[in-house]
Amino acid sequence: MSTADRQLSLSFDSPLVETKSYSHSALKTFENCPLQYRYRYIDRLRTGRESVEAFLGNRVHESLEQMYREVNRGNPVSLDEFLEGFRRSWDDRWHENVVVVKKNLTTHFYLKRGEECLKQYYDRHKPFDHGCVVGLELTVPITLGVGCDFSFKGVIDRLEEVSPGRFEIHDYKTAGRLPNQSDLNRDKQMGLYQIGVQQMYPQCEEVQVVWHFLVFDKQIRITLTKPKLERVKSEAIQIIKRIEGEIRFPASPGPLCRWCEYVEVCPEGGVSSLQKR
Repeated sequence: MSTADRQLSLSFDSPLVETKSYSHSALKTFENCPLQYRYRYIDRLRTGRESVEAFLGNRVHESLEQMYREVNRGNPVSLDEFLEGFRRSWDDRWHENVVVVKKNLTTHFYLKRGEECLKQYYDRHKPFDHGCVVGLELTVPITLGVGCDFSFKGVIDRLEEVSPGRFEIHDYKTAGRLPNQSDLNRDKQMGLYQIGVQQMYPQCEEVQVVWHFLVFDKQIRITLTKPKLERVKSEAIQIIKRIEGEIRFPASPGPLCRWCEYVEVCPEGGVSSLQKR
């Protein structure tokens, strides 16, 4: 198939399947690349391609979720059991379409990175009794404004009530780069999650958000003010308006393209077979 044929087959002239449900991930995807947003959330295309960084992040999140579930059931988990569960999940879920973009690194490097992340976390936080776990991988509906004709939701890695009315939102990051203050100031994810928690739990009097940057064994805690939350709401609504007004969904080529699931089908990249969900 020629390049022209490929682009024709991906023509956007046909009516779009309207989407009225949004998440922080969807908004971030649109900001990074409108075409990636279209492929993922409107056309619902899948290639099976997964970067090893995404694969690592998913396995680490699963391991932490499972460990906390066992602890909440009154079943303490040893470090050896914790790491063995991670290795088993890694092996069971590994597939041929996991891609190592950084050719100077190996899959073994990422496996060992995951083990080190989890070991550091375990040693820092055992016996995992900081607060009462309210939810793990908790879906939280979020109302951004009166009259908004769309739904919005977030999925919180871990929500804890550390004392009556005091909540903490915990989010795990496995990125190999530590964000600076400017990055944190631009972040909308945790603000949206805080809005959802305050709406979902009327007894909530105070919320603190906690990022766990696992590669660096570092925590960053902040308290988001009401003006900041209002700004986050406004920014989210503006992005949704841009999405719903978009017609072309152009590609935004850049350094992150190598990690994109759709790099081989994008008109800016190559081609591979896609499968409708």
